[in-house]
Amino acid sequence: SFVETYPGMIKKYVQGYEAFVASGFDHKVADVFVKGVDRQPTAHLNKAVALMVSSVEAQSGELKSEGQAAQVFAIIVFIIVIIIMFVVMTLYIRRYLVAPLKEASTVSLALADGDFTQSIHSTMENEIGQVVSSISKIQSELGGLIIEIVSSFDQLLQVVDKLFDELGTVS
Repeated sequence: SFVETYPGMIKKYVQGYEAFVASGFDHKVADVFVKGVDRQPTAHLNKAVALMVSSVEAQSGELKSEGQAAQVFAIIVFIIVIIIMFVVMTLYIRRYLVAPLKEASTVSLALADGDFTQSIHSTMENEIGQVVSSISKIQSELGGLIIEIVSSFDQLLQVVDKLFDELGTVS
């Protein structure tokens, strides 16, 4: 291992340095002591680097896999949230738009057929509430008008009956 070969390499470098100084700074003398001494520690370091690269690549693959899983999870959660929002919006629309309009349509058709017995009420203060209130007002006013017409017709019938009675006594 590098730890075992490193001290020997340092010892050779120290010996090479001392020989270099003793020889009057002749680099050829120092080269004899250090030639090839770094090959084995370098091989160990290269091996360690290769192991680290391999480990990093493995961890990178795991992280990439985990990232893809997280991305799939996020997409699934997003789709579920969209579905829930769609269901909530559908329920809201049915309850606050479709149902009141359906009721208004039913009462309007009954009014058109002359049935004034059905009632309609709304607590909504939007356009739909205004439509429902208008239908209720039409129903009330038409009902009152019909009652007046029937009452006037009854009075007219009484007058006509009285006239016929008087005509019958005159003849």
